[in-house]
Parts: sequence; structure tokens; C-alpha cells
Amino acid sequence: VDAPMCRACVKEAFVDRRTTCLETGAYLANFAGCTNCGGREARSTPPRVDVDEDEDTYEEETEYDHVCATCGHVVASHWHKFASTETARRWVMACA
Repeated sequence: VDAPMCRACVKEAFVDRRTTCLETGAYLANFAGCTNCGGREARSTPPRVDVDEDEDTYEEETEYDHVCATCGHVVASHWHKFASTETARRWVMACA
């Protein structure tokens, strides 16, 4: 993860979302606004995706940032990993 979460831009750092998983990865109900410019809209940067595949396993890691749509200030960085084998599938996510 490239940059830390801007704790001043969110209402609660590392909010417990329990099992909530959102398509965009953005829990915008927790976005208080940009401390840099006061902007109230965030957007995602293009994802960086790394795929590792062989005959028995498939792993995909994705990283992207949520940034202020007005000034580009980094609100949070996200990392997702999906791993699959013949017997199991696993998703892991971190937001920092």
C-alpha cells in the first residue's frame, strides 16, 4: 500500500465494516471530506493489478488509492488479494 490513510479525511479510521464488501471498495459513508481543500467527493485511481498463475494456483493482487476528486489528496490506499486453488478460494483486503 503506497500511502497511509488520511485520518483527518475520514470519520473513523479503520471502521469495522464486519462482512460488508462493496464493489468499488469505497465505504464513502465514512468519508468526512478532504482536509486539504474541503472537497466532498472521492474517486479511485486506476488499479495496479499483479497476477500470478500456475497450473495449481491463481493469485491476483490489486492496489489503488481513493483520492479527493478536486485536488487529488490521497484519502486511503487499498490492497485486495484473491487466491484460488483446487480446494479453496480466499479474499483478503486491507485499507491503510
